[in-house]
Amino acid sequence: YDSLPLLETLLIRYQQPLETFQAVRDDTTHFKMRVPLVGAFSAGKSTLLNKLLGEDLLSVEVSPETSLATELHYASTEQIIGHYKNGQLINLSRQTLLEQSFGTLIPDGWIELKTPSKALLLFPHLCLVDMPGLDSGLSSHVRAIDNYIGCSLAYIVIVSVEDGDLHETTRQFLTELALHQMPVLVVISKCEKRPRSDVEQVKTAINQTIQKLLANRPFQIVETSARK
Repeated sequence: YDSLPLLETLLIRYQQPLETFQAVRDDTTHFKMRVPLVGAFSAGKSTLLNKLLGEDLLSVEVSPETSLATELHYASTEQIIGHYKNGQLINLSRQTLLEQSFGTLIPDGWIELKTPSKALLLFPHLCLVDMPGLDSGLSSHVRAIDNYIGCSLAYIVIVSVEDGDLHETTRQFLTELALHQMPVLVVISKCEKRPRSDVEQVKTAINQTIQKLLANRPFQIVETSARK
């Protein structure tokens, strides 16, 4: 990306056509690596993202019926945009996002949250996606989650330490990711709610389960808590 100005200068100097370069420049400038966060409802996805952003922008009282995929990426000015399936756009407020008052965007729309987050500024080409819960049972959510498999860099799977192991819906989803050879990062959330010894036991159990589901494909497990 940093070499684009030099490349353009060289092309002009040697009188080479710029059409292909301009297309590459536009693709590079607007390129986003999508990393969806998935897990069961109340696993802690939205809480984790709020901590990362440094403020409560996402609802932690998520309703399966109103939950929509929400893409988060850096921008110098905050903007919340609702995307309809047909490509129509609508500007939304923070209150609408927190209350999930998405109206006719449900069930097939999605939300784009542009935010001047200092954390996201470190990775301007990264787009984190807060996905509906895997266990909602809604066909619109299944379609939304599946749509990201073909355009994602990796998946972050959130598992609450209180669950002890993976939900059946999470197991099924990991099996599907294995077929697509998709990299996986597993985050064990809410670790402050259990003694250290219990956290280690849960981590061991989850590690063994994932090894079987991913057929020994590489993955990583990290821990988070409200304090850290």
